[in-house]
Amino acid sequence: MTSVEYVTYVTYVTSVTSVTSGSNGERVRRALVALAGLVVVGTAIELAALRHWKSFDQVIPWIVLGACGLGITALLVRPTRFLVLAAKRTSLLTLAASALGIFEHVKGNYESGPLDRVYGEKWDSMSAVSRFWHAVDGSVGPSPLLAPGALGLIGLLVFLSTVDHPLLARPVLARPVLDRPGARSHGT
Repeated sequence: MTSVEYVTYVTYVTSVTSVTSGSNGERVRRALVALAGLVVVGTAIELAALRHWKSFDQVIPWIVLGACGLGITALLVRPTRFLVLAAKRTSLLTLAASALGIFEHVKGNYESGPLDRVYGEKWDSMSAVSRFWHAVDGSVGPSPLLAPGALGLIGLLVFLSTVDHPLLARPVLARPVLDRPGARSHGT
């Protein structure tokens, strides 16, 4: 490592250390992660109250919550470049799991519409938009959208906390300044 590269590297490490130790950006980042942690706890309580573990499909949110909990803990306790990248990727998978959960819940509600005591008799005469809306707002069917929506919120909060994270910045090595015109640097 040349002296210019060393100085550039030390400057990079110093700037990352100062950014991660107490800047406003870091406070916001930690607040987003802490809020995601609270949503994980609340969602786990909600799923436990619903006894949401009777089939493999119902265990998926528990797996996602566990992965998010580990990522959130790592981000709060001792973030490293690897853990920040892992948390970012986990947040994207969480958003995908949330979208799948919302789809499955709406589909389940829609399919149970003809069995509903209020809307069952008139279900076939309702417009498709009206049936879809009742499946989304939970007026028909047993599946609430809160839990999969909360997973989406967790994924979004963790993802936002990793955007422009200083540990993901790459050092930019400066080109050496040549002392005299026409001089060549080493290796050229």
